[in-house]
Amino acid sequence: MYYLYDRNGEPLARLNLIHTSNEKTYIMDHRTAHITGFDSKKRKMTEGIAEKFLADYIPGNKIFLTIDSRVQKAAANALGWRKGSIVVLDPKTGDILALYNQPAFSPNNIDDNNYWYNRLRKNTNKPLLNRAINSLYEPGSIAKIITLAAAFENDINEKNIFPIRCAGSTMFDDKAFWCWEKHGVVRTLKKTIESSCNIGAAFIGFSVGGPRLSEFNRKFAFGVPIDIGFSDPLRGTKTSIPVSVSAFPEDHLNRYELAMHACGLTPGKGKTYTITPLHAAMIASAIANKGIMMSPSIVKEIRNINGKLIY
Repeated sequence: MYYLYDRNGEPLARLNLIHTSNEKTYIMDHRTAHITGFDSKKRKMTEGIAEKFLADYIPGNKIFLTIDSRVQKAAANALGWRKGSIVVLDPKTGDILALYNQPAFSPNNIDDNNYWYNRLRKNTNKPLLNRAINSLYEPGSIAKIITLAAAFENDINEKNIFPIRCAGSTMFDDKAFWCWEKHGVVRTLKKTIESSCNIGAAFIGFSVGGPRLSEFNRKFAFGVPIDIGFSDPLRGTKTSIPVSVSAFPEDHLNRYELAMHACGLTPGKGKTYTITPLHAAMIASAIANKGIMMSPSIVKEIRNINGKLIY
């Protein structure tokens, strides 16, 4: 009996009614491991988005996720064996079309072998970790979108900033500040973003100022709890699927720290600038959706076994 599907009705998980060694089978195996998770009767534990957070809806229902299995396969193929995470969103709705982490694991083998499971659990690369929603990383250059948005929204005159010269590095407050390349003379906001020039972004940050930059971090949902769960009006309950909260530096001691903030880099000791891969995709989607950031979701609908819409 199939009970979990993608947005197009492609099955992702089934309950095996005839006795087998595994009570459940996950159709796409490792490619949707962190989405389906697993339900281990042998170990008396559940993991993953569907099996852990949607457990109350699984018996007797059909759950349709926002995931598109074709996009999910493409994401898995693209990442290959590289450690990391890929999140694909529909910018207009916030639907999560793909969410893939590497290293992954096989949810179909959890109960097969104690030695294999113990190695999986103790693996220092943490294959059970859902990096897309639970790991926090330094934002890097995607945060330059926030710096640029702050400049536009506050009518910063680029003629007061440019041209600047990028020689690959410069000094701010007696500290070396590096760019990833020598860009030469940078003349516009547009060129700064096209070339992802750190030094150009730093000078945009100086014009915007620390308080405004922090304000725009908040507008782009830094420090804001993100939840990909849903509210059920029939039950009057909320199913919460929490996401780790991204953090940003709220004060700047000097120009060096402000320059680092403007480029998405951690300013220094005691300062925090972190983001989840899901949140990074939300920032890109906000630009694609003409400035409107949609709340992300992973549950499309839930129907009972007769096809009646529950959620």
